[in-house]
Amino acid sequence: MSAENKKNMKVIILMSVYNGYRYLKEQIESIRNQTIGYENIYLVIRDDGSKDQSCQLIHQMRDPHITLIEGKNCGTADSFWKLIKETTADADYYAFADQDDIWYKSKLEAAIECLNRTDTPQLYYSNAEIADNDGRGTGRLLMKQQGHLSVPTIMAGLHALGCTMVFNRAALKVFQSARLSGIEMHDRSCFLIMYLVGQVIFDSKPQLYYRQHENNVIGNEGKKGWIYYRKKLRRSYALWFRSGSHDAVIQSQDMLKNFGEQLKATDRNYLYMISNYRNSCLFKKKLLLDKNIKTLNRRVRRSYCLRILINVF
Repeated sequence: MSAENKKNMKVIILMSVYNGYRYLKEQIESIRNQTIGYENIYLVIRDDGSKDQSCQLIHQMRDPHITLIEGKNCGTADSFWKLIKETTADADYYAFADQDDIWYKSKLEAAIECLNRTDTPQLYYSNAEIADNDGRGTGRLLMKQQGHLSVPTIMAGLHALGCTMVFNRAALKVFQSARLSGIEMHDRSCFLIMYLVGQVIFDSKPQLYYRQHENNVIGNEGKKGWIYYRKKLRRSYALWFRSGSHDAVIQSQDMLKNFGEQLKATDRNYLYMISNYRNSCLFKKKLLLDKNIKTLNRRVRRSYCLRILINVF
């Protein structure tokens, strides 16, 4: 990236923090060390009602490039969505950041090289290298290959981590214009919207260390003792049986209401089938036999099929 391009660039990073004191400083330092230059970066952090010293740590940094918003606890998805909705500062690019990862120095530069300067809404996402509890890379990648993109595979749980996402100004405006009644996770919603009405760009190279520790479920390849399985069971229960306000039916209806006229016929049909599958054996059969689902890994595919069958997708 040329010096001139770096000089005329602004990137805003959106980070939600909840009890992140243990890892937060290391993550912020990795953002400060980005090759595009920290002078081009502004970090907006929303604290989601932390009970530890996260806010004190940020205040002590006295960093003019960091804005701290101290909010009430509303959960990760809603906390990030508030950051999206309430961002008024104009920038060339925007990115999500989690509190406990470590970015490669080239992360933002790699993303910006892939995103074209265009009025077309674009979202970049990358692979990630799994790291241990101490942030040391293991050499293992989160994704062995890019999954096949379709409405069913995205909703079934195709990996597209928010912490790897970078998007342009046009994409932000699309996100802000959306009126969503159900949000499972901010990154899933943003990814689905960009797949439907914008462009998504995948970088197979990892651009961050995806730290695995006792609070992780997704991607956790460490020791899988009873604590891990208890957390996984709770997460699955919440996803399957307590997600009525943001299940796939609600999300599909939201997409149709917000973007119906802009959609390709194939995508519109998928969304219509998911919106109405609970009352149609034909729609269930089509969703279960869809060829795109065969590209998902066995665990995700099994979960998807079972949830369709018992009407909790």
